[in-house]
Amino acid sequence: MQVVVARAEQEPKAVEIENTLEAMQKIVGGYIEAVPWTLSEPFMVICNEEGALMGLPKGWLGLRGDIFVTRQGPKGEFATLSDLQAVMVIERLEKGGKQP
Repeated sequence: MQVVVARAEQEPKAVEIENTLEAMQKIVGGYIEAVPWTLSEPFMVICNEEGALMGLPKGWLGLRGDIFVTRQGPKGEFATLSDLQAVMVIERLEKGGKQP
């Protein structure tokens, strides 16, 4: 599944990941938490549920640690991003920037 990964110390980029809990936890470094993020359509920002408790650095969208963005499917499931959606998400992240 195509997602946009935004590591706290790097620029966001589109990558392919397996649609498994383990793959998602590996990106964020622990338990995942899904935060709704609506642009022109519903997306989900996936972050580390315990990022603040773990003292992870603030990164994109003011969240702690590494995050990734996926699309919200019709039943609320995580769904792959199209190439156009990935570009839109990257541009929006870069426009919003990192939070100090």
